[in-house]
Amino acid sequence: MGERPFNLKRLINVRLGVSAKDDTLRQRLLTHPRPSGKAKGVLPDLDLMLRGYYQLRGPSETKLKELGLA
Repeated sequence: MGERPFNLKRLINVRLGVSAKDDTLRQRLLTHPRPSGKAKGVLPDLDLMLRGYYQLRGPSETKLKELGLA
């Protein structure tokens, strides 16, 4: 049920000029390694995370057509 509104929002953002370069995390999350736990001392690989996200969530032309948005 949420797939169509989610993709419509992404499509609107794309048409307004919003792109992957605008997707980021707060600066402290990108510059301060985790203090404890399994990820202690690790910073997120934002480029890798965004590539995976866009592969899964799109919007792809196929998905937009499937949802009647293209």
